[in-house]
Amino acid sequence: MLSRSIVQLPLSNFPLAIYRPADASARYSIEGQVTALYGDLRNKAETEAVFSIQIFVTETVNPDRRIVLQRNYSQKVRVPDRSAEAITKGLSAALQQSFSALETDIRALKVKL
Repeated sequence: MLSRSIVQLPLSNFPLAIYRPADASARYSIEGQVTALYGDLRNKAETEAVFSIQIFVTETVNPDRRIVLQRNYSQKVRVPDRSAEAITKGLSAALQQSFSALETDIRALKVKL
């Protein structure tokens, strides 16, 4: 049986999260669902932090909410040991890599703001 240890990320890892009321007007909306967030401890020699998120960017000015970007971002980061601190740092790095890839994809869209 496969067992996974879950590590909770402290809120301090997300200093740039911005709250925006749901009724605020914006041309685009971004939605994400985290699909994986764990330390993979199956192989003692190769412990990994695993992060995956599914992202949708939609055009909100269109009544059909046209999807302009839909992508899964998955990252695995090898960590030096099985400690909670190492896994948390690995998850933070994986999150950062995923968001960097998302930023690149959004810039490539060349959408009207």
